[in-house]
Amino acid sequence: MTDTVVELSSGDKIEVKRLGIFELDALDPDPVGPFVYIGSTLAGEVQIEYDGSQWEAPPQKPDVDDPKEGSPEWYELREYEAYQAWELHEKRRMAEAAQYHNRIAEYILDHCLNGDRDKLVTPEDWEAVHTAALVPQLTQEDVAEALRNTFPGYV
Repeated sequence: MTDTVVELSSGDKIEVKRLGIFELDALDPDPVGPFVYIGSTLAGEVQIEYDGSQWEAPPQKPDVDDPKEGSPEWYELREYEAYQAWELHEKRRMAEAAQYHNRIAEYILDHCLNGDRDKLVTPEDWEAVHTAALVPQLTQEDVAEALRNTFPGYV
């Protein structure tokens, strides 16, 4: 991969190795997806995505401890429990996302700086290194240029 020279806030210049297009794939096994629960329909059981952000205020737990199935309190308890499970799931999702970003940062520091990690002293230094290390966003013009170079005279 190509190296990019980044000027730090101290005035030092360091070379940053650009990551390969699939190099970070090994860092993230399977990200935690949206919260789903199993619902029953006439067609059978289906997975339903639950979005607790739709609530202006969290649903309240009903006063009845063991409501009769099918009663309004029973449905309130089901909604309350679904919301609580969604909230816990979202906390776990956010924690895992933060851990993933930390793994990316550590990987960049370990593999892209050639031992210059101690030279980063400000958040702006890190931002410059992070930007230089990541694969740039692919645009249609990039694809068109690659096609023109691969198939000269046809594209």
